[in-house]
Amino acid sequence: MTRLFWKRIVDKDPLAFILLSAFLLRLVILPLIYDDYNYWAFGVFTSFLVHGQNPYHIVSQDPTLLQINVWRYPPAYLLFTAPATLVKQLTGNSLVYLTLLKIPLAVADVVSTSYLFKIMAHFVPRSRALKFSAFFAFNPLGIFEANAGFNDPVAIAFTVVSLHYFIQYRYKEGPDEINLSKSALFLGLGIATKIYPLLLIPVLVKDVKGTGLRLYYSLLALLPGAAVSVPFLAWDARSYLDLLTVRNVGGQHPLFPGLGLGGVFAPIVLGVLGVLLMLTYVSRMSLIPKIVLVFLWVHLAVFSQSFNYMVWGIPFFTLFVAEYRRLRFLPISP
Repeated sequence: MTRLFWKRIVDKDPLAFILLSAFLLRLVILPLIYDDYNYWAFGVFTSFLVHGQNPYHIVSQDPTLLQINVWRYPPAYLLFTAPATLVKQLTGNSLVYLTLLKIPLAVADVVSTSYLFKIMAHFVPRSRALKFSAFFAFNPLGIFEANAGFNDPVAIAFTVVSLHYFIQYRYKEGPDEINLSKSALFLGLGIATKIYPLLLIPVLVKDVKGTGLRLYYSLLALLPGAAVSVPFLAWDARSYLDLLTVRNVGGQHPLFPGLGLGGVFAPIVLGVLGVLLMLTYVSRMSLIPKIVLVFLWVHLAVFSQSFNYMVWGIPFFTLFVAEYRRLRFLPISP
């Protein structure tokens, strides 16, 4: 019976087969891979909040926690960690805690795969879109990222969904504020989870028609991050902004490591990176190549110090290769 059910899924809907297989694979691997540090750090930071304390204030004032660098994210991800932490405190079961943190990451990968397929369907034949969707869903780097417990898949999913609605807006004749609004809100959710999708706003607004709509898109994309930040800004604005944007930890700046360099090196590095980013923004390239360059810029800006930084760009690299697979410098593309 199970074999017959599985065959029906494969025959009738190959995309459903890819999504289901990718999710089940992550569930199987779930107990085998974990990052002790991230789970401990998420729990420590979130436990302050569930006990009614300001976690940003406590960490910024505690030299040990600050040096350990337990949290450098906007508050939206606390919506995922707080329920898991509460369940752990109520049950005393660490396995349940780990599961509650990991399953949303597996779901996020499935969401990203589904919307990647929808995006590719605008540019390439369905068979190729399915093939590249599978490449993303079963990419070992992405599987490791989700199962090790890094929270990047959540922000990635929000950003991919945002791009889908933005492309819907671009390809629809006449005004389409609904898809534009959806794109801005999902991008805003990505920014509220991880700051880096903020860099995509200039890329996207350049393709928005009209100054008024561009301003509308930008403000709407900033709204979710502002909304989740307001309580912490009212609670202790200095600690919140200091931890997210200013304070060095072990010589590493929370936004760009280059800003932690001493002497004249920091402004030089910042200037060069700024020029490269501006050249990307003003270029006449099409949307997908420009987004790819932004994520390559991010990888350069953080000095490739962390594995998860490169994972941010994988869905967009996949889109690029699917669309431009015949280019000479992509010989390994199927």
